[in-house]
Amino acid sequence: MKSRTLLLLPFLLALAGCKSAPPTKYYTLNMETSGRAQTPVNVVVSRVQVGEALSRRDIMIKQSPTQVEYYATNQWAAGLDELVRQKLQEEFGLPREGRPGLVLIATLLACEQIDVPGGADARVKLTAELRREEASRYDAPLLTKIYEARKKADTERPADVVQALSDLIEKIAEEIAQDTAALKIEEGANGTS
Repeated sequence: MKSRTLLLLPFLLALAGCKSAPPTKYYTLNMETSGRAQTPVNVVVSRVQVGEALSRRDIMIKQSPTQVEYYATNQWAAGLDELVRQKLQEEFGLPREGRPGLVLIATLLACEQIDVPGGADARVKLTAELRREEASRYDAPLLTKIYEARKKADTERPADVVQALSDLIEKIAEEIAQDTAALKIEEGANGTS
């Protein structure tokens, strides 16, 4: 009887520890379109790449220029690569018949909370590469540019930081749309005119 009790003791302690741990909360970007990314061409978001620091599901907090940490119980519902790709595609909308098409490949450099005195900022930084739909991978891109946006979150709560990150991605999508308008792409042409 005593050996059975000793065998159950670690299991019961582990079970008690699980009950006292706070539940994990999952977040996603706000996938409703802002309607601000108006572009004269179709933009298809091919992929969004992320570095190792952003490949985790945990939401990143930048405590100082050289120190980061992650929320312990607040996580992204999916990988940031997929969430940002979906959000950008929502902003650009579905392809429309008769318009030239561009393919967007992005590299997410930052998508984080930054601790600042008196609150938290949200920051998004990405490199965008735009290519014609029919271009080969060896053709030079029509545009390669780094986009960065930062704003104060309403509070330090993860939900408010995530909403601020969503707003920043909308702002970057609007800037990309403005840049596509300046490209003056002709259907069937190889490059800009």
